[in-house]
Amino acid sequence: MEGYVELNGYYTNLLNDGLEGHQVDGMSNSPEEELSPNLQGNKGRTKKFEKNEDVLLVDSWLNISMDPVQGNNQKRTTYWNRIHAYFHENKDFSSSRNANSLMHRWSVIQEHVNKFVGCIAQLEARKQSGTTIEQRLVEAKTLFESQEKKEFKFLHCWSILRDSTSKHVDDEEAAGNDDEVPKRPVGKKRAKESLRKGGDRAYNDALASFWAKKQEYEAEKERKKEERYKEAFALEQERIALKKKQVEFNITNKEDKIMSMDLTALTYDQQIYFSNRQKEIAARSMPQVER
Repeated sequence: MEGYVELNGYYTNLLNDGLEGHQVDGMSNSPEEELSPNLQGNKGRTKKFEKNEDVLLVDSWLNISMDPVQGNNQKRTTYWNRIHAYFHENKDFSSSRNANSLMHRWSVIQEHVNKFVGCIAQLEARKQSGTTIEQRLVEAKTLFESQEKKEFKFLHCWSILRDSTSKHVDDEEAAGNDDEVPKRPVGKKRAKESLRKGGDRAYNDALASFWAKKQEYEAEKERKKEERYKEAFALEQERIALKKKQVEFNITNKEDKIMSMDLTALTYDQQIYFSNRQKEIAARSMPQVER
């Protein structure tokens, strides 16, 4: 529970500050702030962002927007051109994203992560005891999906931003009244190292717990399904047996009536017919003698 309190205040402000003065939608450009080629959109559809692109984009945003010298007090073109430059200077994979593409992707990440933090805050307000961080993460993802009607796909971004926020706050507290400039937040190497080690441990533990419970649920569901099948099969067999007995009873009842008939009161043809039937019934009733 301790890991969530710190996200409700400074963390949300950090994300909101990231696009202050650099909003993606509804922006008009002054003459001296014309879009550079990097910020001009490409025609046609581009492929979806990969996880490593998201990680590097978050790292680029952190390094540029939290620069102690310039921060985000820059023109929009300068701001996103610097993020674009940092992104491509530090990539170790193939990517041709322009600044406009990165800017729009960041707006999507920012929106989803802020909503996810809101879900965490809602859970924190309930003050439930006895729940682990991993359980809270799973609950927060479930709450997000319930409210937004879609899956939260930016846990890797949230993890990096959370770690960076905690580190930034710790540096400021450690600095106290000193004139030292706080250290920069988590960089690319640490983000890559985190990915190499399997990503955020809480994320992996939460997923492992989730899949274990899901497998347990599926096994229990399959067991109950098998039980229902066996019960239905047994009931069907019982129904068939009862039906067979009923048919046999009806046949026996009819044959008993035929065997007990007084043939003298019948016509000649009827006497011949029922006499033959009585002989057939008697023959079936006779025990078979082995020769």
